[in-house]
Amino acid sequence: DTNVASVAKGASTPSGYFNTFTNLQGASSAYGYLGYSTVESYDPSVCATKCDDKEGCLGFNIYVERDPSLNPGPECSNPDAVANIKCSFWGGPVYTNTATNTGQWREQFEVAIAGSNGYTSLKTQTADGYDMTELKNAAINAPLDCNGQGSYMGYKLFTEGAFDAKLCATACQETNKYALEHPPATGSPQLCRYFNTYILLKNGVSEGQYCTMYTQVWDDSHATNTGQYRGDDHYTIQYSFAFT
Repeated sequence: DTNVASVAKGASTPSGYFNTFTNLQGASSAYGYLGYSTVESYDPSVCATKCDDKEGCLGFNIYVERDPSLNPGPECSNPDAVANIKCSFWGGPVYTNTATNTGQWREQFEVAIAGSNGYTSLKTQTADGYDMTELKNAAINAPLDCNGQGSYMGYKLFTEGAFDAKLCATACQETNKYALEHPPATGSPQLCRYFNTYILLKNGVSEGQYCTMYTQVWDDSHATNTGQYRGDDHYTIQYSFAFT
């Protein structure tokens, strides 16, 4: 429908957000689903207000969905269609590669998406007591240190709720608490002094929020890991931040 396309292309970006995609034929399936609302008009500012009111909301998607007027079934396989304007809310950013929901068939009725726009919050990640560096779509690839030792301490993975660097800060602090309470027989305990948190995607679908921990700080020149192929699967990184 050219009218739907025109409205989507002419929509204004709400204050506090940036537009990540416009007029796609797919709705977002991003990280940290926080529900959806059906709204009366195609107005991203209405969705933005609802997102702001949701704890941890970092992005939203507004789109027009072709829905059945009646529940499709054997006696009514292709009912008349209605157009619903919906806002979906996410605890992570929405990008073009998250707009993968292109609808479905229900009996002989096709649910479809049009005029899909994505908006991501301009809020940056913070954690008390830490300095943050934004790494965008790359993760830290730490070399050996000057003594030929690795600084990587492992990772923590979160698969539910909103993306939040504070989760990683807590994991870092808990790792240090355990290390100090259970010191090695010789030498000093290894302590988490730096972490990198990001969303890892497998073939464009979020695997969750990763928190990788290190014993020393690495500057952003080491943010060279932009993903890899493992067989036929493509792993990529988005929304990456480092904390010292």
